[in-house]
Amino acid sequence: MKTTLERAVSAAQIMNRLNGIRMKSSATARKIFTLAEELKKNFDFYANEERKLIEELGGAIGEDGTILFDDQKEGIRKLKAGREELLKTEVDVAIDPPVIFRDAEGLPVSGEEIGILKGIAEFKE
Repeated sequence: MKTTLERAVSAAQIMNRLNGIRMKSSATARKIFTLAEELKKNFDFYANEERKLIEELGGAIGEDGTILFDDQKEGIRKLKAGREELLKTEVDVAIDPPVIFRDAEGLPVSGEEIGILKGIAEFKE
């Protein structure tokens, strides 16, 4: 499935959150784990490209994750623009057909999260 890097990263974050919740069914937990593993590739790609962008802009990442530039205001402005461009990148998520979750599985997701996961996961009664 082709999608934007932004959507793939958002889906990875959702699956990572769900992966940390104990499920009633091991089948549901396996589905979540599998999706999280597949989406992690795009999340890792984003993290690596963001790190390269920060370095190209002359910035540094502190041990606590703080991003520092010589001219902080200008560096952050350029980083924001670079991130926006990066997140528009088209990526492939190797999930076909979508993973199906049934209401009976009791998966705690919001309507917004269902929208982000559309095409990756389907939610059915």
